[in-house]
Amino acid sequence: MLAHTTNRRYSDAPRGTGKTFMTKLLLAKVRQQKGIALAVASSGIAMTLLPEGRTVHSTFKLPFNASVSDSATCNITKDSDKAEVLRRCQLIGCVSLLYGDFRQTLPIIPKGTRADAVITCIKLSSLWQDVTILILTANMRAQLFGDNLSGDFSKQLLNVGDGTTPADAAGEMIVSHVDTPVDTVDDLAIAVFPDLHIRYQNLNWLCERAILAPKITFVAKLNENLLRSLPRNLHTCKYVDTVVDEE
Repeated sequence: MLAHTTNRRYSDAPRGTGKTFMTKLLLAKVRQQKGIALAVASSGIAMTLLPEGRTVHSTFKLPFNASVSDSATCNITKDSDKAEVLRRCQLIGCVSLLYGDFRQTLPIIPKGTRADAVITCIKLSSLWQDVTILILTANMRAQLFGDNLSGDFSKQLLNVGDGTTPADAAGEMIVSHVDTPVDTVDDLAIAVFPDLHIRYQNLNWLCERAILAPKITFVAKLNENLLRSLPRNLHTCKYVDTVVDEE
């Protein structure tokens, strides 16, 4: 990786293949050699996984609404310390390493179509032809824990993302059930959180289970139903954000 000759690289790494581990290792190696390595991520959650990581908007002062104007610029004033650093540093020849998985969430375009999301991907950028693609394939998470079920599920997800999953006559994908399927949302809640009204104070038990959903509205409704099953009265807590010091 460090001896590679190109300056733009993209690591195609599905979940569990070691993206975070590899990133931490490369950052530590570069910094050990007294080099400068900036770890940036598009979201605050991803940023917390990286040592000394920051969001790309915070690091490079990028505007959040850059798509509104064709002449958007970085919010770095010419007399600032960051501007002085940019004037002194050597940007030509800097190595850029991007990590990601196009099988997962694509760029979110407000009120956009599926085609709009695909068009905004970096793979359609004019710079992509100069990018060297590196691929991580082994699911290290499943191998380290010896979990065959997780390994099979990971392969199934990759097949869905790659479009290689077989389909029936109606065009529906044929996937094997990981566990017992349920018919209703209530059945799902009972299957994941059995006897919740008795075990809700067992923190270790709660940490071992979760329900994933594609939309926040479904999550809110499910959480409300689960809370109502607890033997406690519900209280609504309201809060208001205020400025501590107006100056």
